[in-house]
Amino acid sequence: MKKRFTLKLALLLSAVVLWTGLPSSAQSPSEKGLHFANGPSDAIPVVNSALKNPPFIQGHPLLADFGGLQVLPPLARYNLLIPETTATSALSVQAEGWEYLIKSSLRSGEGVAAVSVRTTATGNSQMLSLQYENIAGPEVRALEKLAALEQIRSGSYEVRLLQVFGLVGNNPVQIIWLKPDSGDADLFYEPLSPNPNLSSKLQFEKLYSREDFLKVAKGNPRGARGTVPAIN
Repeated sequence: MKKRFTLKLALLLSAVVLWTGLPSSAQSPSEKGLHFANGPSDAIPVVNSALKNPPFIQGHPLLADFGGLQVLPPLARYNLLIPETTATSALSVQAEGWEYLIKSSLRSGEGVAAVSVRTTATGNSQMLSLQYENIAGPEVRALEKLAALEQIRSGSYEVRLLQVFGLVGNNPVQIIWLKPDSGDADLFYEPLSPNPNLSSKLQFEKLYSREDFLKVAKGNPRGARGTVPAIN
């Protein structure tokens, strides 16, 4: 079993991740709640380089104070093609590197950037993309909300990021994928977008089982924006 970093609920999104790539506090994988897989050993220098690169931070004052930035443990990224998936099939996903969410102390710990990293054919880490608060903000808030849910606290889940193609329009939709340490009770959660004009087949900020997620994604009427509903 691959080694994983795990964080207690109280430390989940408040712990500073050192620039060596190690979180300030780790725990046994047997602990409850959310945890994260290890990213590549050379990924943090790649993230550092992106956050110090003038073309990337120009016009983004929240990234100008490098010392005020905090990096969360990485989310393993996967791609899912909805047109090639049936409502009753197992998930057929393709690994697509890692995403490092960046928080800023200038914004009370809100997400301000998301750096995606992949491993090249030579085994080295390479930056794939850098996105800003419109992506990082909702994802950080989603992790905070999920970590506080009793349903999540009573289990043990690896946090993953699923890029779903064919859900809405031509662009992939970012879904938080919670992979349980045992069993197949995967959970899926779409962060609330800051764009008021954005719609989705899924209901924002709602936990879906794998069966319900695929059923809606394959063609049920699009969902409405909303807050976290009661979990049955």
